Amino acid sequence: MLRGLLRRLRGALGTAVVWAVGWAGASVVVTSVLQLLGIGTTGLPFWQFAIVVAQNFAGFGFLCGGAFSLFLGVAGRKKSLEELNAGLFGAGGAVVAGIFLPVFTAVATTVVSFLPVFTMVVNGLGGFPTPMAAVASMSGIAATLGGLTAFGTIKLAQGSSHRLSEGYMGELESEQDGITALLEE
Repeated sequence: MLRGLLRRLRGALGTAVVWAVGWAGASVVVTSVLQLLGIGTTGLPFWQFAIVVAQNFAGFGFLCGGAFSLFLGVAGRKKSLEELNAGLFGAGGAVVAGIFLPVFTAVATTVVSFLPVFTMVVNGLGGFPTPMAAVASMSGIAATLGGLTAFGTIKLAQGSSHRLSEGYMGELESEQDGITALLEE
């Protein structure tokens, strides 16, 4: 029981980290494109701004990845990894991220008045204040990133599982051939 719980926690943490890295990378790409187009320029140097935006998105990606991991645990409970439909779980990731981010921020904003330790979370994990209106409008961005990341996460896991099982099956077949050869002698 404890081993299963630890395995689930490790999987949830891994999913959250993958989402954090994916969202941070996506934010740097989008920030670069907007900077090249002259949209959304700030007084900050580009890389300083890009790093702060990447920190914000990494934090939000980590939180939404954790929420998606819970969703995956419930919706995919009785299914093997190969049985999961990446498209459906991509849509689920979009819904989870699009709803989770504004709800989490609303709850954190309420709690922050009682527990100042949550100020860092409410302030976007990177130093830019994130008022409720901005978080609510970011719901569409979160849904888009959540859908793409969920799809990618499932496909990545399925690909890794397939490669591992193929390698393992090859080893078993070669061992079986060796044992068969020994028995036939």
